[in-house]
Amino acid sequence: MSISCVFLLSWLTWNLIIRTSFAQSGCEANTSTYGQNGLVISFKNLCGRDIAAQVDFPDPTNELTRSDCINRCVEKAPLCYGLDFTRPGTVEFSCWFMNATFPESSALLQSYTVDAAMLSSEFLARLSGDCLIMGLLGCY
Repeated sequence: MSISCVFLLSWLTWNLIIRTSFAQSGCEANTSTYGQNGLVISFKNLCGRDIAAQVDFPDPTNELTRSDCINRCVEKAPLCYGLDFTRPGTVEFSCWFMNATFPESSALLQSYTVDAAMLSSEFLARLSGDCLIMGLLGCY
């Protein structure tokens, strides 16, 4: 088998893994939006990526869907800056929250099913200091 065929097969396999990851967790498009009780908050999707920055809250949760994980992030106090979500049952917890800012570049592509999301720096710049303590739901 030629090197180009091996490369093509490797690329197709990797692409299938990543596409399957997206479809399994509900991570699609550029943003995910929380919209309940008149509060609308957009998260930047980092599909297929895991936030590698050491900013996790010490209390991950088990959520059934990515939307549930986003909802819990909005409810979290102090402020949740972003999240990692994996399909329930694949690891001990399905939802990890980030307790500080982190660069988008710290969200690394993975071969396993994980999808991250983050609040944009523009959104964070508009938040009052109270929001950092009370979280998004407590702030609005």
